[in-house]
Parts: sequence; C-alpha cells; structure tokens
Amino acid sequence: MQWTTDLIDRIGDALDESTVFGLTLDNASQVCRLLLEVDSLPEVGPLDALNEFFGSLTLTGAMYGWDFIDDDEDPTLKWADAPSLMLTLDARPAEHQLYWFTECSITGADEEFTRYFLQGLIRFRAVAVQRADGSTMSVAELVDDANRWWRAFREHDPRVTVEAQRTAGARAASWRTDRTSGPSTLTSGGERSSA
Repeated sequence: MQWTTDLIDRIGDALDESTVFGLTLDNASQVCRLLLEVDSLPEVGPLDALNEFFGSLTLTGAMYGWDFIDDDEDPTLKWADAPSLMLTLDARPAEHQLYWFTECSITGADEEFTRYFLQGLIRFRAVAVQRADGSTMSVAELVDDANRWWRAFREHDPRVTVEAQRTAGARAASWRTDRTSGPSTLTSGGERSSA
C-alpha cells in the first residue's frame, strides 16, 4: 500500500466520529487491534454500520478531529500524565502512527458516572481491516464507504437519517456488548486475524 498524503487525509476523514470499543494486544504475533465502529455506507442498499474494561463501559464517545494518521504534532506531548500502559510488540521502527481516543464512562450501582478519557498512540508498518462479521476489506473500501457516509450526511440522504441509523444500528454487527454480532477490527501488522 502506498501511503500518500491523500490516503492519510482520506483515512482521517473516514475515522472521524468513529467510536473506540476496545484495544487488544497479541505479543506472539506482534499485532495490536483497535476495535472501532466506523460510520460507513455501501454504494447501494440500507445503512450498514460497522470486549473486560471496554465491555463495562456504559457510554462511549466518538473520535473527532480528522488528524489520526501521521499527524505532524506528537499527541503524547499534550498528555498530562505518563501513559498507564506502554507495550512494544515489535522493536523494528514503525513507519506510521495512529492516534486514537475516547471519552467514556461507567455507571455505578448508585447511578453515578465514573468518567474516563482514554487515548493512545499505535505505531505501525502495515494495516489490515476487518468488518464486524470477521470478513476482510481493503483500506480503500473502508475509506470509500466512510466517505460515502459523510457525503450522504451532508446531502441529507434519507439512508442516514436518525431513524435509519437506529434501525441499522440495532441489527448491525458491532463491538457493542448489547449486540449479538461479532466485532470490527483495524489491525496493525497487516495480518488477517479473527476476533
């Protein structure tokens, strides 16, 4: 895959408003999986939206801001505290980095919220994408589907109305624990993996 400025910008656009549902690490195969739900839209047909701590979250917020891949500004310079987890899966130099974050919370027994702001930086050489049902898709297809969703949103396409999104979301495969389908995976390392 040729990592052009245009591709990086288009991936940033595709990840905007995506929701983080988990992070899994596989030391043996040197793979890090960021579990995201990305707003996307097929060329035809209805809307098709794409587990311990993350599974316990009762509220998760979407990532926003577009600058997720290879941002010129190192996001770690803005972090107030030292990272609570640092792990190196592969000592070889990475060519790219993905900044991710989520504002989230857990509702306690007393109905009080415990709020969290989680963020991370994944350095990688290759990326692979899986749909929520475990089937693979190309980065280009993800970018095209996500950008199609944003274009439909701007143009008030009836396939992305609030009602259409609720209907599609109720039956779509997801990382959300309240749904029965399997997860979507963005995998660094470029390997196909099942979740």
